[in-house]
Amino acid sequence: MDYAFQLRQLLISEFNRIEVFTFNELLFKECKGQDTVIVVAYKKSHDPGLFFSNIENLELLSCSYEIIFTKHSIHEKKWSSHSLNVDEINLISRLANQCLTVGDVCSSKPGVVTAANQFFILNKDDIQKYNVQKYIKPIVQKGSLVGDKVIFLDEDFERIKMSNAPCYFVDLNDEGVMLDSGIAEYLEYGVKQKLNERYKMQNRTHWFQVPYNASPTPLFFFKRCHSHPKLIRNHTNVITTDSAYLVMPKENYTADSILFSFYNSLTLVCAELMGRYYGGGVLELTPKEFKGLPLPYNPVSDKSFLKYIELCGESPKIEKVLKKFNKEILKYYFQEISDEEIDMLENIRLKLVKRRHRL
Repeated sequence: MDYAFQLRQLLISEFNRIEVFTFNELLFKECKGQDTVIVVAYKKSHDPGLFFSNIENLELLSCSYEIIFTKHSIHEKKWSSHSLNVDEINLISRLANQCLTVGDVCSSKPGVVTAANQFFILNKDDIQKYNVQKYIKPIVQKGSLVGDKVIFLDEDFERIKMSNAPCYFVDLNDEGVMLDSGIAEYLEYGVKQKLNERYKMQNRTHWFQVPYNASPTPLFFFKRCHSHPKLIRNHTNVITTDSAYLVMPKENYTADSILFSFYNSLTLVCAELMGRYYGGGVLELTPKEFKGLPLPYNPVSDKSFLKYIELCGESPKIEKVLKKFNKEILKYYFQEISDEEIDMLENIRLKLVKRRHRL
């Protein structure tokens, strides 16, 4: 279900004119990360429609000369574009409507849902302590462990392992595990935490066997981010928790080309508009929102992709990547797009990110 869809439909059906006021400052500072809006709705109006006005603070709400309304379409899927003007909205809509989506070029599914990561995902010291070496699978638990890299290599997993971060999933679905007395201490540790009494555990045949069908995929996408959405090219035998989506290219599309095409201002702007915000300025995209992102797909050769990786560097800042490749990606896909429109898209992205980070 689309976020707040029923509430938006109720407002539209009951009122002739809807005015939504948003603010550049947090009105309830004790509720960090929670944005505030004021909605004024009229049963009848000589100028009907959906209107947004973004103002600096609550005091200016009483100053009519400070209020500038922007009229939006009531049929917008979300109302998260309220901080944009009509020209910006029209540009995004025009380009996105011409574009393939992420879901057109790849499939995705959530990573492993353990229901108790602290128990099922161990560091290198704990796998020795609990004698579970033969049951482990390498796993990435969260995006912060990857950093800003766009390529994940064996050496990157080794770095995570040597930092003693939890990075091994204990998979006890092996048929012989029930006869293995060597893991008794580990299972007793879980029972002492009463994990066996949790709802999800009780729905399993054996509480310590995590049902999953995850396997390493060429790409993974972390559903939550701070600076920008992270799509990662996976060159390892590593899986992820459900903090990420495991991404597999569809036939006739390649993982390298999907990654190369993903980091452009149009796709990242739409991620800001289609996702939702959490405390501290965190952006999250649901599976449906991720698959719905426009993707100006560019087939890239092996040689060009290697050059791309070299230019990105070890931990590239997103602004650096966009500065180098934005025009190449967008002009390949949209032959009529101008430099000015590409610059406008990047300015929109910066504006939306700045707004999100203030929460």
